[in-house]
Amino acid sequence: MPSDKVGRAFAEVHAPVADNEVLIAASDHLVRLVTGGDRWERFVWTLTADPRLDRHPQRIAAVGWNPTLDTAALAESAFLRSERQTFIPVAGTRLAVFTIHVDVEPLRSAIQSSADARRLHAALSTMSSAVLAYRGLGAARDRLLAWLEDAAAVT
Repeated sequence: MPSDKVGRAFAEVHAPVADNEVLIAASDHLVRLVTGGDRWERFVWTLTADPRLDRHPQRIAAVGWNPTLDTAALAESAFLRSERQTFIPVAGTRLAVFTIHVDVEPLRSAIQSSADARRLHAALSTMSSAVLAYRGLGAARDRLLAWLEDAAAVT
C-alpha cells in the first residue's frame, strides 16, 4: 500500500519489484540523485485490463485479464498505462517528495503506427517471467504479442 512506504528506505520500498537486483544495488546512488538539488523524473508504463486511474488496493479490486477473449477482443479491452513520476528534493535533507501523474489510453489508440507496435512488441517480448507476473501480464502476454505483431504488419 502506498501509505506504508512513507519514511521507508529506498531498497525496502523496492524490495517487491521484480528483477530488482540492479535497482537495489544502485539504491544509494539513486537516493543521492533524487534528493540532490534538482528535480528528477522518470516514466514507466504497463499494459492493463483496468482503465481506472485510481488503483489503490484498499479501494479498488484488481481487474485481471479475461482468459476467454481472443486476440482482437483482448486488445480491444487493453489499455496502455503510463506514469510520469517526479522526485522533488526537500532542501537540507536526504528526502524527496514523490509524485505520480497517471495516464491511461486504450491500446488501440496508443498504437498509431507499425513502429509503435514493433517497439511495444519488443518491450513486451523481452520481459522476464518475474516482471510479467509482477505486472499481471502473464495471462495476456501471448495474445497481446500476437495482436502487436499483426498491428506492426498493417498499421
